[in-house]
Amino acid sequence: MMHLMLHIFKKDARRLRWAIALALLLQVAVAYVDATRNSAYPGMQEGWVTILLLVTWASLIALAVHEDSLVGDRQFWISRPYRWPMLLGAKLLFATAFVHAPSFLADAVILGARGFHPWEWIPHLLAKQLMLAAALTLPVMAMAAVLQNFAQLALTVVLIGAVIGNRVAFVADVFMSSWLAGLRVILLDGFLVAPFVLSVAIILLQFARRQTWRSRILGIVSVVVVVLLFSFVSPIFISRAQAALDPGDSRISIELGAMPAPGDLPDTFEPHPYREDNRWAELKLPLHIAGIPAGVRTYFMTTEFELTAPDGRRYKDQIEPHGLGGHWLLLRVRRALFDKIKNTNVELKVTAVALLFRRGETTTLPLESNRPVPLVGRCYSEVVEDKDRLGDGFGALRAVCESPAGFPLPPDIFLRQSGGTAIGPILTEYAPSLSPISRVQNSFSLRQEQFDSAAASKLSITPNIARGWQVVKVDLRNLHLSDYVY
Repeated sequence: MMHLMLHIFKKDARRLRWAIALALLLQVAVAYVDATRNSAYPGMQEGWVTILLLVTWASLIALAVHEDSLVGDRQFWISRPYRWPMLLGAKLLFATAFVHAPSFLADAVILGARGFHPWEWIPHLLAKQLMLAAALTLPVMAMAAVLQNFAQLALTVVLIGAVIGNRVAFVADVFMSSWLAGLRVILLDGFLVAPFVLSVAIILLQFARRQTWRSRILGIVSVVVVVLLFSFVSPIFISRAQAALDPGDSRISIELGAMPAPGDLPDTFEPHPYREDNRWAELKLPLHIAGIPAGVRTYFMTTEFELTAPDGRRYKDQIEPHGLGGHWLLLRVRRALFDKIKNTNVELKVTAVALLFRRGETTTLPLESNRPVPLVGRCYSEVVEDKDRLGDGFGALRAVCESPAGFPLPPDIFLRQSGGTAIGPILTEYAPSLSPISRVQNSFSLRQEQFDSAAASKLSITPNIARGWQVVKVDLRNLHLSDYVY
């Protein structure tokens, strides 16, 4: 029986040898660009080659399944002594040999090229392959098993992508925020469970029983389930799950604080960049935040806002949050609504996700070096002249930290000059990709005199260590919005 499975595997490999060669060539190109780039963000070349690789992988898996099509009753192989476990095993072996094995080896090469020991990260590399199987290999194999030809498969993929694509805006927001990497992991794990389970069910039903219409109905149900997940499982739901698993050491409470006198305003009281936009009224509410343990810091992400007017009407779409923290709540209210209720007693309800963290020990690195940093990974920097973007007399410093384990929280990176002055980044970036290495990047703008003396400057890198999550509800009553305009 094993001989028969290998026979099917070799037959598929021989017939699809040119597609296999293309996939391997693209894999080499992606690995080379990833191993040699010096930025957290993948360039346009890497992005397009990665997309082509994913499309080639999906096409390769689908073509292999269609070599022994399961739809219809006129295939020649039905009269042969094929048992479905052998047929399924051959297709899984094909995907493993020409998709997952090259991807695993390429990831190991990338780790080695970036200064990591691949054997120390085997669990992470295997976890990535499991995610690839749940997100690509098994769903494509399930669709190919219930569709008659490649054209039907391509059309189905486009339709599913169109249905799901417009429901994932909040997922994109979470993925692009470097401070929400903890949620990012839960989102990936949670959303991949359903495709994994449903794809396995479709594959087993179709390969074992060849009940095409039942399998197709199950496939439609699977798409509906995934769409419902993307539609109704919000970031606040994921945050509550994370908070239940890791709530931290204390409970945070937030109440309305006293507005300081004009002469006592702290240095952080600055105009907002949108101050000139007359379509909005900009408010800054003082808060009293309690329950944060000593030595622990908090990052807040506001997720839900609701403003209730005296007549009981509730408003959500006409409010935009701009930040919570530092004992202040920043938000904007549509000017028409603000003028209507500014001198009445209103109620403001806010739901915020609080991420508790503490700072680790700071490591100092000379510029343009590449060294390991405890609890972070490897960090390096590069001084770049950027006259086209910044103008004459200006340069830029790019500092990048990398880790195969990812960054539950990004590290703090500051540029410290010879006189002891610390310069904060003008830009903090995080870019997810298919790379086995997660990267965060800070950029610094340097004037000519700073650029010339950059060799005497150093980078200070401080890890941020997560200490728990909480979902905090804030209920502010009897507010006069006109008291908080700035």
